[in-house]
Amino acid sequence: MTESVIGLLESREAAQRVRSALIEAGCDKNSVVLFGAEAGNGLAEELADRGLEMQRARQYAGAVMRGGIVVAAEAEKADDDFVAAAESVISIQNESWMTRNIAAVESESANADPGRNDQNAEGQN
Repeated sequence: MTESVIGLLESREAAQRVRSALIEAGCDKNSVVLFGAEAGNGLAEELADRGLEMQRARQYAGAVMRGGIVVAAEAEKADDDFVAAAESVISIQNESWMTRNIAAVESESANADPGRNDQNAEGQN
């Protein structure tokens, strides 16, 4: 069984650095993929299929449309050390950029649909 580790980065260069670090840490190079704007409208669904909550997947997809790059690495779920290392590698890169861009996507979503709030978006009342 595999587990995906997914991160959002500011630039293709940062994403390539993370990809290289993940491969150096033991991830199969074919298991590390980058998603940019060319991923198109299906990116949120792709990320959700890889285990990201749909709301967060939509936020990441919105940030990618602003120029961000998503890095997704798959590892065997039993390899907890690798998963922890991969999460650490991804979180070190540009976390403040990720936070700013997700906040911008959330703000745009709220402005586009003023009646919508986070609880309703998650199906909770």
